[in-house]
Amino acid sequence: MFDIGTSQDKVYGLPFAISLPITYYNVDLVKKAGGDPANLPTTWPEVIALAKKIKALDGGNHGLTYAWDITGNWLWQAPVFSRAGTGV
Repeated sequence: MFDIGTSQDKVYGLPFAISLPITYYNVDLVKKAGGDPANLPTTWPEVIALAKKIKALDGGNHGLTYAWDITGNWLWQAPVFSRAGTGV
Protein backbone atom coordinates (compact mmCIF):
# COMPACT_ATOMS: atom_id res chain seq x y z
CA MET A 1 0.00 0.00 0.00
CA PHE A 2 2.90 2.34 0.72
CA ASP A 3 4.01 2.19 -2.93
CA ILE A 4 0.68 3.54 -4.17
CA GLY A 5 1.43 7.01 -2.81
CA THR A 6 5.13 7.03 -3.71
CA SER A 7 6.68 8.53 -6.82
CA GLN A 8 10.39 8.92 -7.56
CA ASP A 9 11.25 7.83 -4.00
CA LYS A 10 9.06 10.55 -2.43
CA VAL A 11 5.93 9.80 -0.46
CA TYR A 12 3.02 11.99 -1.55
CA GLY A 13 0.16 10.18 0.15
CA LEU A 14 -0.73 7.28 2.39
CA PRO A 15 -3.77 5.20 1.47
CA PHE A 16 -6.18 4.15 4.18
CA ALA A 17 -7.46 1.14 2.27
CA ILE A 18 -6.44 -0.87 -0.76
CA SER A 19 -9.86 -0.71 -2.36
CA LEU A 20 -13.15 1.11 -2.02
CA PRO A 21 -16.59 0.24 -3.31
CA ILE A 22 -17.48 2.04 -6.51
CA THR A 23 -20.64 2.36 -8.53
CA TYR A 24 -20.92 1.87 -12.29
CA TYR A 25 -23.95 3.06 -14.23
CA ASN A 26 -25.08 2.03 -17.69
CA VAL A 27 -25.90 5.53 -18.93
CA ASP A 28 -28.00 4.19 -21.79
CA LEU A 29 -30.28 2.45 -19.29
CA VAL A 30 -30.25 5.51 -17.01
CA LYS A 31 -31.48 7.63 -19.92
CA LYS A 32 -34.14 5.08 -20.94
CA ALA A 33 -35.40 5.01 -17.34
CA GLY A 34 -35.73 8.81 -17.31
CA GLY A 35 -32.59 9.50 -15.31
CA ASP A 36 -29.98 12.16 -15.99
CA PRO A 37 -26.42 10.82 -16.46
CA ALA A 38 -25.09 14.27 -15.52
CA ASN A 39 -26.89 14.05 -12.16
CA LEU A 40 -26.61 10.47 -10.97
CA PRO A 41 -27.99 9.39 -7.59
CA THR A 42 -26.06 10.46 -4.51
CA THR A 43 -28.07 8.62 -1.82
CA TRP A 44 -29.16 5.00 -1.37
CA PRO A 45 -32.87 5.89 -1.71
CA GLU A 46 -32.09 7.60 -5.05
CA VAL A 47 -30.02 4.62 -6.23
CA ILE A 48 -32.82 2.21 -5.35
CA ALA A 49 -35.47 4.39 -7.02
CA LEU A 50 -33.44 4.52 -10.26
CA ALA A 51 -32.76 0.77 -10.05
CA LYS A 52 -36.51 0.10 -9.85
CA LYS A 53 -37.10 2.24 -12.95
CA ILE A 54 -34.36 0.40 -14.85
CA LYS A 55 -35.74 -2.99 -13.81
CA ALA A 56 -39.20 -1.94 -15.02
CA LEU A 57 -37.87 -1.36 -18.56
CA ASP A 58 -38.40 -4.02 -21.21
CA GLY A 59 -35.43 -6.29 -21.71
CA GLY A 60 -35.09 -8.10 -18.41
CA ASN A 61 -32.40 -5.80 -17.00
CA HIS A 62 -31.52 -5.84 -13.34
CA GLY A 63 -31.59 -2.37 -11.86
CA LEU A 64 -28.94 -3.04 -9.24
CA THR A 65 -26.29 -5.65 -8.56
CA TYR A 66 -24.19 -5.69 -5.42
CA ALA A 67 -21.03 -7.69 -6.12
CA TRP A 68 -18.81 -8.99 -3.33
CA ASP A 69 -15.89 -10.82 -4.86
CA ILE A 70 -13.34 -10.69 -2.06
CA THR A 71 -12.90 -12.31 1.31
CA GLY A 72 -14.19 -10.66 4.44
CA ASN A 73 -17.39 -8.73 4.80
CA TRP A 74 -16.34 -5.08 5.02
CA LEU A 75 -18.24 -4.33 1.80
CA TRP A 76 -21.42 -5.39 3.59
CA GLN A 77 -20.51 -3.84 6.95
CA ALA A 78 -19.84 -0.36 5.56
CA PRO A 79 -23.41 0.40 4.38
CA VAL A 80 -25.00 -1.44 7.33
CA PHE A 81 -22.93 0.26 10.03
CA SER A 82 -23.11 3.69 8.34
CA ARG A 83 -26.90 3.53 8.87
CA ALA A 84 -26.56 2.53 12.56
CA GLY A 85 -27.14 -1.15 11.79
CA THR A 86 -25.61 -3.89 13.89
CA GLY A 87 -25.32 -6.74 11.45
CA VAL A 88 -27.10 -9.14 13.81
